[in-house]
Amino acid sequence: MPKTSRIKNVLIIAGAVVGALGVIVAVAVNFKKTLPLTETDYRVLTTARDLAPWLDGFTPQKKNESASKVRYLDRSVDLEYTYEDDEIYLCTMVSRETNAANALMTFNAQWAGSKLSINLNEDCHLSETGGGFSFGDSSHFATLVCNGEPGGIVFSTRVNNNVYMLTLGGVYFDNVADFQKFVGPALSHLSSWPQQ
Repeated sequence: MPKTSRIKNVLIIAGAVVGALGVIVAVAVNFKKTLPLTETDYRVLTTARDLAPWLDGFTPQKKNESASKVRYLDRSVDLEYTYEDDEIYLCTMVSRETNAANALMTFNAQWAGSKLSINLNEDCHLSETGGGFSFGDSSHFATLVCNGEPGGIVFSTRVNNNVYMLTLGGVYFDNVADFQKFVGPALSHLSSWPQQ
């Protein structure tokens, strides 16, 4: 009668453990739920309607905007609003993380990703000169410079567990106080934005 090999038993157990871990990781990474945006969510997003008073003759077109809200397994939430037409690009992302350490990682990763993607375009770069706008626990402010001319602003801030990032192209605020007024309404709601 043949003897049962311990190697076979070890391989079966190892395979079961790896399979179970794979399922857990797949569920954790892929389990997300798309939710409708609430009025409270829109308060922390800077939109084309917020930009309209700053631009003569600009009337936002609904067909050029999109918005989404996603909640992940760990209860973190991402909001994203984008407006894009032939002249203007506006993207606001707001993330609610489960703790300040995760929010700091998100803040740093988003900023690094934005710098990298913009700097890959040989005609554009971010200029982080002093005198920009700062807000919250951490923030970055940079002018988007294309072909040697200012052509937009990228701004990111972290307040407690929340991260706010705005990318604006085709429009440039040369007065930091005006930019602060532009993003101020959304930022004023950031610390109290609830996780749902």
